[in-house]
Amino acid sequence: MSKAIETMAHKVFSRKGVLTIQRSTDDRFWVVCIKYPEQDNYRQWILGNSYEPLEKLANKVNGRLR
Repeated sequence: MSKAIETMAHKVFSRKGVLTIQRSTDDRFWVVCIKYPEQDNYRQWILGNSYEPLEKLANKVNGRLR
């Protein structure tokens, strides 16, 4: 696992969130879902660009979670 993915997981878990990482059904892009159970299950979805590596999407998510 890359450092960017570990950092993303740490940021989400430290805020008591639940992190889900999936590949789209047509296998074109990554999807990250962050759910916060303590905030009425608020969900934030982040989609990657076509064929973008997961590490690049993780860096994008890390920038949003500052």
